[in-house]
Amino acid sequence: MQFETKERLYHLILDKQQTDFPYKNQIIRSLMVTLLLKIKEYFFRDYNPIYEGNRSSQIVSTFKLNLENHLKELISGKVEKQLRALDYAEMQALHVNYLSNVINTKTGKTISKWIVDKMISETRVLLQNTQLSIKEIGHRGVTVNSIIPFAVDHSGIFADPVAYPELRKSLVDSCPMGRLAEVEDVANIAEFFASDLSSFVNGQHLLVNGSANQ
Repeated sequence: MQFETKERLYHLILDKQQTDFPYKNQIIRSLMVTLLLKIKEYFFRDYNPIYEGNRSSQIVSTFKLNLENHLKELISGKVEKQLRALDYAEMQALHVNYLSNVINTKTGKTISKWIVDKMISETRVLLQNTQLSIKEIGHRGVTVNSIIPFAVDHSGIFADPVAYPELRKSLVDSCPMGRLAEVEDVANIAEFFASDLSSFVNGQHLLVNGSANQ
């Protein structure tokens, strides 16, 4: 019965489209709205917000567990390739966009942020082991690099655009690019280090300073 109603609406829309009736567009719009409402009614017929909330919580818990287990295997040398958002989605038979939306909505953090934060946490633990060099840590699938930024505009002491005018001018004058760094300048490098693009970069200190001499 549900599909018969939708089929009748579809044929009505098709019939009106093939006529020269002067108000056919208005009628077609009304029929389309009715059809979409019927489709919405069908898909949300069994919708249970409590179940969906519990389902989302379970997805987040499983993602965190998968992330934890993978990093343990990565650091122990059992696996070599770091998993990305798509891999974690496939582990739960989900579309990556759906998983990303659930994780972001439920935790306030993106999947990439979860991966980076967890990797940083695990790397700190490894670095506390003074018997391990950066080279040895790299052999465990963890790369260790640092970002050394120039003074960042709209952040820290320069969050107020009129604060420390003399220091600001001195720093800008020392930079051939004629400006302070932006948050995006540093964030882009951090994203690079966290991506597969930097998989062969290890033990490096990257200056993000626009060739400034201070």
